[in-house]
Amino acid sequence: MAAGQKAMKQKLKRPSQLRSLAEPFYYRYQGYQATKSHQPPEKTYERSSTAPDHILCIVIDALRPDHIPNLPLEFTSAISPATWTFPSVTSLQTGLYPHEHGAIAHTMNEEKRHLAVPEQTNATPILPQYLEATGYETYAGCAFMMPFLALQGWYQSHRVYGDACAEQVLSDYKKWRTGRNETFSYLHLGDLHIPVRPPTKYIDERDIDMNLEDIQGFGGYDGTGNRGKDFEKFRTQRLRLSRAALDYVSDQIRDILATFPNTTVVLTGDHGEAFWEHCDVDLDFASSQPNYGVGHGGTPFDMVARVPFGTNTSRLLPRGGWPSLRDLPHTILADVLSSHPKELPGRNWSEEIPQKRAVLCEGVRYGAERKAVYSDQRKLIRSAEHNTTLTATVDPDVPGDTFVPFDQEEINNLAKRLPDSWDSKEGTNASEMVQDQLEALGYT
Repeated sequence: MAAGQKAMKQKLKRPSQLRSLAEPFYYRYQGYQATKSHQPPEKTYERSSTAPDHILCIVIDALRPDHIPNLPLEFTSAISPATWTFPSVTSLQTGLYPHEHGAIAHTMNEEKRHLAVPEQTNATPILPQYLEATGYETYAGCAFMMPFLALQGWYQSHRVYGDACAEQVLSDYKKWRTGRNETFSYLHLGDLHIPVRPPTKYIDERDIDMNLEDIQGFGGYDGTGNRGKDFEKFRTQRLRLSRAALDYVSDQIRDILATFPNTTVVLTGDHGEAFWEHCDVDLDFASSQPNYGVGHGGTPFDMVARVPFGTNTSRLLPRGGWPSLRDLPHTILADVLSSHPKELPGRNWSEEIPQKRAVLCEGVRYGAERKAVYSDQRKLIRSAEHNTTLTATVDPDVPGDTFVPFDQEEINNLAKRLPDSWDSKEGTNASEMVQDQLEALGYT
């Protein structure tokens, strides 16, 4: 077995038997504590006469922009504010970019690698807080710990799991939702996050070779070294596995949509997932260890930064220039509140987005900070620490980066849209129980 494969195999280790037995109680307790610590909003807001009785926000972790769920929703795409879960979820709740809310942490190099977890932001979680202030009962269900750590205490009710399948998360939501008159819920599903293991039925339908080494992860292919026929076979099979997992998740969500038809639904990803599209570019550009051009948390290539966005409510679908997921709180609140505070961050998608609008993806997990800016069909990725810049064209209708040189004036115009702050935060260390579970999910 190659060294890279051994390392990846180690990432997917399970917690000790004793901790495995304690896990359900531990996570149930964490959800209880988060619910207990919740502080109700001090203000109240009036709800619009056209506001829905129920709002459901579903986030599918690691959802690539070319992996569109097979669901009765209208889909487009949006840019995630960050390349990994913690800062992205924080942006979804607060409407702020990572450089504004500060919930970021970096693993800077191989020798000093540690499981750093960002500190929860002190910024106001306007999405759940304002909706609660209008009378909605709020619920957060997180399939694994990382999104929960970002939003714990912000909802009236919480459920968190070690690594739950979509069926379990949605089943518990269904139990909570039944009999309630007005609700807002945030559900974070982890089935597309490594280790990827959909039910056998979906594996068989996609004809996937599960005997391939570490097919549930990345097979030890970290973007370095030779990528020959064995790699191409692995990549093909691994993409099929992600699609099989999405088939399963889509079926589970479809059942929820049928069970609760009178619900405004928005569905997206917290970030995408790279599958070796730009390994060599990443290697030459900046330190992105432990993987180059694969997974998430590293360089904000388009397959990581862009995600699908779907809804059953046409007025919530963005039009015009690039939408950012940071806009989602503003958009939902503008749709629900009879009058909303003018200082809400982000844009309201009921108004057409200017074509030249610039949106950011930042707050990387691995290596030095790299920030991307999108504007029209142009994109720039910058690493200030390495003093390196990438330029690419991007098509709103076809995901992917096409790296081409820009003239200096165009580079300067895009670069000045980046924030002045270039963070170097390392976060805090996770507890042993959390560390075991997050390592099992590929966080190092």
